[in-house]
Amino acid sequence: MSLIGLRTGRIINSLSSSWRGLSTKVSIEDEFLTAALKRVPELGWTQACLVQAAKDLNLSPAAHGLFPGGEVELVHRFVKRSHQETASTLRKSTKKKDKEEGLRTEDVLAEGLKARLKILLPYRDRWHEAVALQAFPQNAKESLQHDLSFVDEIWNTAGDDSVDEAWYAKRVALLTAMKSSELTWIRDDTEEQIATNEFIERTIKSLVFGWKQIHDHLESTKAMLLTIRSTASSLLRSYQNGY
Repeated sequence: MSLIGLRTGRIINSLSSSWRGLSTKVSIEDEFLTAALKRVPELGWTQACLVQAAKDLNLSPAAHGLFPGGEVELVHRFVKRSHQETASTLRKSTKKKDKEEGLRTEDVLAEGLKARLKILLPYRDRWHEAVALQAFPQNAKESLQHDLSFVDEIWNTAGDDSVDEAWYAKRVALLTAMKSSELTWIRDDTEEQIATNEFIERTIKSLVFGWKQIHDHLESTKAMLLTIRSTASSLLRSYQNGY
């Protein structure tokens, strides 16, 4: 076990008596994350936010060691939670709407991006800080993993069953749309972020249309190659038979 793991374990054990009044249905880390998120609008994604969360829960100041990665771990834990909540909401919504009215792929993709931003809304004024933290080279890998996992979940919910290179292309395309809409949302001053929603709808529509065009072109190319191959084989057999 690493030194950080041992330290975190000791902190959890030493604080266990302080948590008797807290719910036993969730982990200590989840309780701490919830407390910290309440302070983010005021203190931002900072170490001070973690320290204040410990105070709010009547814990030792050392409790911020539950997140050994500091402020960026706070961001990563929130991103993971928000993505899970968004994916769960999207699956339920998609299942219900699909039965009632039917859904297009672009509807599911757009709804997924919009639902994610709704969960981020309480932290909108501070989200640029989270974006900056995730962009640091030492944090980028984990941030990318969280985002790719999320767009994969959205595509799966939309019914995508790609198994070839299309699987990667679709997810990278949706990830690009997601990050673009996020930056638009941060700067959006329109009522209820109407401009962002319109941006998402336009972007997803273009993405799906473009992908269909590429897919149809590839299918046509495959069909043409098969025809050429078949014709060439017939000509070769005719030549061999002396015709």
